[in-house]
Amino acid sequence: MFSKREALRFGWTTFKAHWIFLLVVVLLANFISFAPGFFLQWVSDDLFWVKWIVNIVFWVLGTVFTIGQFRVLLMFLAEKKPEYADLFREGKLLLSYWVGSLLYGLVVFVGFILLIVPGIILATRLQFWTYVMVNKQCGPVAALKESWRITRGSLINIILFNLLSVAVVFLGILALGVGVLVAIPVTLLATTFVYGKLQQLQK
Repeated sequence: MFSKREALRFGWTTFKAHWIFLLVVVLLANFISFAPGFFLQWVSDDLFWVKWIVNIVFWVLGTVFTIGQFRVLLMFLAEKKPEYADLFREGKLLLSYWVGSLLYGLVVFVGFILLIVPGIILATRLQFWTYVMVNKQCGPVAALKESWRITRGSLINIILFNLLSVAVVFLGILALGVGVLVAIPVTLLATTFVYGKLQQLQK
């Protein structure tokens, strides 16, 4: 069983040591998310093809960036120092990420339709698939299977950790919203720590 306190301690300690880098990553993520809307408000509705192209470009860029964030988190777990360029070096996993996201969403959706509890179980047991995909450079199906394997016997502990992470982010929101800039990277790093521990436990 992994320690939730140890996971959060890892998140906080790593954040303190690399806070500038991590804050820039959070700000870049927000920029990529909101940039299309900002730029497109100046584009005429007649130029629908321009809006279409801009949305596609930022969608692809946002996906590459999202995958890159997992690469960076795993580098911190391995005690390596990432660079900003590492956020854009996993473009080859684009298709795998899209397929994996679709499969994960469908499986969890079906679980919630059957009853809420199966949905929660499936969402929790499969939540580390992206870490697996980036870490092992594997396909989406293999990543989902591996996430299911490493979470065996840790369901309740992971659910409690997820609830604790939500509470930390909520406290960040209460801190005038600015605390979210700290809470998000800390909880992501803590989650990465949990992934590492689950791998060790199931070896």
